[in-house]
Amino acid sequence: MEEISVITNSIEETAQRIIVKYVKFMKDITDEDSKIIRKTLKDGEDAGTVGQQLFEIASSRVVDAENVTGEMKDFTAIISKHFSSEKKEKLDKNELVEKCPFMANVWLGDLYGSKGLEGLKLLEEDLKKQLSEATSKNLVRPDHN
Repeated sequence: MEEISVITNSIEETAQRIIVKYVKFMKDITDEDSKIIRKTLKDGEDAGTVGQQLFEIASSRVVDAENVTGEMKDFTAIISKHFSSEKKEKLDKNELVEKCPFMANVWLGDLYGSKGLEGLKLLEEDLKKQLSEATSKNLVRPDHN
């Protein structure tokens, strides 16, 4: 259980850092004269429209992180009941899916193809990659590649 605890703490911390970075970008984007918008704006485009597009891109990039932070408390409570050294209970998959569907997909192998601890490790890697890519330079609109 200790290894799971270390990984879930790392996952949650990384998810929170992703959210903080993108919230900063979203605040910057609300200013139509922001550096991010000026760098992305093409001739004849409306800064407000560009800002809205960038805001939507930034919002979409925090979905996994928001799912993690919103579900981690319930997830760890359910998992720890199963791994408790005192009284191991059978993992209630229905409770897991109902209370934390995203984390259930990770744990049950539906999201990354690996179950349990390996699934958590893959989520941790994915979130760390997302964090490393959380830069204003990577807020690119599909038509601006």
